[in-house]
Amino acid sequence: MPISAPEVTIESIIQSGFADLITNAATDIPIIFQGFPTDYINDTIDYLTNGFKVNTVFNYYYDPAVMPTFNIVLASEAESPNDRQMYLNDAVETAQQIPNTEPYESHGSDWTCTVAVIVRAEKTRQCLILYNILKWLFLKNRIVLETAGIKASKFSGSDLAYSPAQPTLIYNRQIKMDCRIYNTVDTPVLSPAPEAITVDSVQSAWPAQVRVLPEEEEVLGGGSA
Repeated sequence: MPISAPEVTIESIIQSGFADLITNAATDIPIIFQGFPTDYINDTIDYLTNGFKVNTVFNYYYDPAVMPTFNIVLASEAESPNDRQMYLNDAVETAQQIPNTEPYESHGSDWTCTVAVIVRAEKTRQCLILYNILKWLFLKNRIVLETAGIKASKFSGSDLAYSPAQPTLIYNRQIKMDCRIYNTVDTPVLSPAPEAITVDSVQSAWPAQVRVLPEEEEVLGGGSA
């Protein structure tokens, strides 16, 4: 398993997800927003199919003149042995030995992580629509997240807020993902790699030389009988 970068995985989900929705807005949006009023559905289709562009930005910085914007913020990432940590500095994925068909095994640990995405738009309905699409994308891509080493995802969100910024008001709403992630390093285990002995190797023979204790050392205290 490669090193996990949840913020990059989320950026990919946002970009690929919206690209697909823009292409299939007329068929997909009525399904996603089935419980919404008809005007929300129509506004969403019109919004996505009339020059909509996805702008993803890492950290909190954004340009008020470029809307909408998805700010991806890695709020925290930590190796935490006090939080019932698993696999701390251990083998996360061990190569199979009988027969050894896997050339690598992964060493690393299970980290706690929080990633937030702040949706920013010029109008309240735009912000609400994009937030709910983003929530749908996260739920839809749980398998994608788990494949990238991101698991035990728990989502939460904020209410709609706004901030005065030139040239207009900026409305924003945040969705947050608390999760655990694998951060690993792959180690080669097949010859001629020097790391061919793995953690699940078993010593099954006596050493080449066995020393027989003299008779006097067999007595407690090391003295003679």
